[in-house]
Amino acid sequence: LERAKDACPAGFAGMSRVELVTHVRLVHHDYLRRTLPELQDLAYEALRLYGSQLQHLSHVNQIVRVLAEELYQHVSREEQFAFPWVGSPELSPLDRWMMDCLSEERRRSSFRIDCLRFLTNHYTLPESAGESLRRLYLGLRELDRDFQRHVYLEERFLFPRQLAA
Repeated sequence: LERAKDACPAGFAGMSRVELVTHVRLVHHDYLRRTLPELQDLAYEALRLYGSQLQHLSHVNQIVRVLAEELYQHVSREEQFAFPWVGSPELSPLDRWMMDCLSEERRRSSFRIDCLRFLTNHYTLPESAGESLRRLYLGLRELDRDFQRHVYLEERFLFPRQLAA
């Protein structure tokens, strides 16, 4: 989360919970919905074109597919279960359990992104990289950066406020 702290614009601390939810939905969740299908296609294309020379692309492809599915479900659960609580005066024990589950999902996704960063040597292109591999690595770097911001915003500002309410 500390890496994301530097990447996040100032001003989140002054936002209301409703403004934070709106920001997360419009910026981060919409980004994931737009970007993940393309990254899945790029990961498969890179594996098809370069997999025989770059064996790590098999793992990259698999992780991108699993990560995309997990993030689609996570975003849906947040919007269906967590965001409606925003502004409610009290959380039930079931609501608190759901928030713990969502936090665990974010940790799993963060681990998968850490794996992608490791496998790609921090998104460093091999010399043999063509356009599809360049687009994949750039897309993964952007996903990493956006996800760090997304998690930082939720873990440091949005959900602690909800739990304190």
